[in-house]
Amino acid sequence: MRHAKKQPLRKHEDIVVFYRKQPTYHPQMTKGEAYSKGIRKDQVTGSYGDFDPTLVASSGGRYPVDVLYFKTAEAEGPVVHPTQKPVSLGRYLIRTFTNPGDTVLDNTSGSGSFLISALLEGRNFVGIEKNEDVALFKRKPVDYIEITKSRVSQTLKKMLNSELFIRGLISAYRTILDQFSCCYGVVKPR
Repeated sequence: MRHAKKQPLRKHEDIVVFYRKQPTYHPQMTKGEAYSKGIRKDQVTGSYGDFDPTLVASSGGRYPVDVLYFKTAEAEGPVVHPTQKPVSLGRYLIRTFTNPGDTVLDNTSGSGSFLISALLEGRNFVGIEKNEDVALFKRKPVDYIEITKSRVSQTLKKMLNSELFIRGLISAYRTILDQFSCCYGVVKPR
């Protein structure tokens, strides 16, 4: 709150996607009201070229916009890292920008929220965290590598005990688990 008297408080964080060519993009549609505006007539515009007659209608699905609303990590459970992100945000981004079986790299993985998201969405993952056994959060020493290993392990156990698994999809899950490769490393500064 020390900046509140000098500038507006921040209510958002940026999510930046860098690419050289158009990346994988699977828009996560939201719900809206269906509508039909009828047929748009032939039009000539200076900006966008000619429009052919087209039915303007929607079944209710809406393309995503550039502002996303997600509950904080605190709403999902214990927070162990000062910049911990919600797993639900990670799942949304991973579904949007990757395909099943792709590998997700989180080069600042902290407590592993995006690695858990990758696991839940059927992606391989690589996590990198340089802060091993440090007091970043609440002035208590924390080993983020061990926390991440534990969180990923707990998530995998939950997946294996899910109703879907119990109902006889054992072979499908085995296939998925056989395809999972995960790696988590420690980078020690020189």
